[in-house]
Amino acid sequence: MDLLFLVKPVIDMLWKYKIFDIFLLLLLLVYIVPRFFYIKISVTSVLLITFMLFLFRSYIVKIDMQTTLVFLKILSAILMFFAAQFNRDIEKTLKYISLSYIVPIICYIIFAVTHKGFIYWGAVKTFVGPYYYKTDLAIAVIISIIFIRRYLFFSKIKYVMWFTRIYIFLLAPIFILLANSRMMTIIYGIFFVVLIVESYQYKVMKVNSIQGRLETKVKRNALVVLSLIIVTLGYTVYDTQFKSENALAISINEGQIFSLENTQGRSGIWETTIGNFLDGNPFSLLLGYYINKEFELNTYSGQDAHNTYLKLLVTTGFIGGSLYIFFNGFILRRIKFLYKKIGSSSMNYFTLNTILMITLFFIISGFTQSNIIYTQSSWYAFYFMGLLYNPNLFNK
Repeated sequence: MDLLFLVKPVIDMLWKYKIFDIFLLLLLLVYIVPRFFYIKISVTSVLLITFMLFLFRSYIVKIDMQTTLVFLKILSAILMFFAAQFNRDIEKTLKYISLSYIVPIICYIIFAVTHKGFIYWGAVKTFVGPYYYKTDLAIAVIISIIFIRRYLFFSKIKYVMWFTRIYIFLLAPIFILLANSRMMTIIYGIFFVVLIVESYQYKVMKVNSIQGRLETKVKRNALVVLSLIIVTLGYTVYDTQFKSENALAISINEGQIFSLENTQGRSGIWETTIGNFLDGNPFSLLLGYYINKEFELNTYSGQDAHNTYLKLLVTTGFIGGSLYIFFNGFILRRIKFLYKKIGSSSMNYFTLNTILMITLFFIISGFTQSNIIYTQSSWYAFYFMGLLYNPNLFNK
């Protein structure tokens, strides 16, 4: 599995060559099939397996090349969840993934400096780097932040730490803004706050006195407020001083949050798709239609749902959609439980924070894209959610 993660970010950049994706899928199967009967079952995994059965029912309703491709992508993500149970050295995996993003980061910098990888998305000049779609670039940047932040806390080489700071706090937000990805801009703002608080938390993890804990809580809350102010001011400066005339903007004015402009037309997709779905028969409401049915229900533009939860609702109905939501709820509950168990170990704290960040990224970004069918993000999300049930997670 470490080999898979080591090459995954590079292969994601080689999106034109599908043979590499097939290779990674075969590699995953080779890893998981011999271990299939050793998988340990939990309530969360039962929810996931049951959801998969509903998805399979929807798949066999209409089998063609496109539905098969989507089904296999979702199946591969779920297999990643179970593959995580057999990881015996999680710290090593984190190290490999942080290393795997060095080459992509260098590519992003080269593409930006040489003014390559810019295309016009409508009337907007957008940075896509080595990817086809602007959001793919922004997703890769967000995921790279989650993993290379490891060098902020554990690298003993000063220039590596400084380059990491420059990338995370300067280059990464520039790339995301140039990519004109609203949701990833919002997620970066959230992660900026997390990183500031996390950096402080490492320094005070061993505070044992009640007074010390109270002081720590006050300082942490103050850092949250300060970080939010910095994020707000930073975006305001960009919006008023550096943003190009045609660049996409985020409006927080009342009545504009879910406007067509703010959502790039997604609100029109959601409204028509939900309306047409609710007009269906009771059987379809409960069990859904079939994979990619939302293309037909979306009479606004005839496109994908651009929302994981809506896509699964149409595909697997209220029952399947509810199972997926309950699954995410159990994951967040598990994370909250484990925070009480990690003690004062900085590596345990880092690992659990990483799982929380990748989970939040996946849950939040799922509101504006059908990310469950994109292995660029789904494989990481499901694998690290699966690590929550790995007995070796905090064995050190």
